[in-house]
Amino acid sequence: YHTALALAYAGADVILACRDLKRCEAARDKMAEALTSAGKTAQGLEARELDLSSLASVRRFGAEFRASARPLQLLCLNAGVMAIPQYTESKDGFEMQFATNHLGHFALAKELEPILEASAPARVVTVSSVAHSGPAMEVENLPPPKDSYGDWSAYQQSK
Repeated sequence: YHTALALAYAGADVILACRDLKRCEAARDKMAEALTSAGKTAQGLEARELDLSSLASVRRFGAEFRASARPLQLLCLNAGVMAIPQYTESKDGFEMQFATNHLGHFALAKELEPILEASAPARVVTVSSVAHSGPAMEVENLPPPKDSYGDWSAYQQSK
């Protein structure tokens, strides 16, 4: 939220891409109010649906963005889910935190790569968590298996 608000405050067009469109629109409206109160325009704020845990949703978002023929100078990969108490799988069959925090970000960057290249200079920024510095990554257990799932360890591995 705050990263997007700061970018909009600096004059960037910002697309908020969220799995819950109603909450996304509420965040956009709150940002628009803050920008207007600061004497800035909120014209470049947009709310779009994107579920990073679903590769179909990522592909759909990428196709729609490519069809818009808009440039893209910054892709900020900041979404995530954290410490889901029970083992949960995405629609694609991956552990949910790994699907959302890792695979979804990678898939979105790959979907938008041609636009980023055409919009050069462009950047991809991946926001992580201090949790990534936890126990060493268990590459042989990615994504974490259901029988040894731990909410925080799965979160750390996804970062």
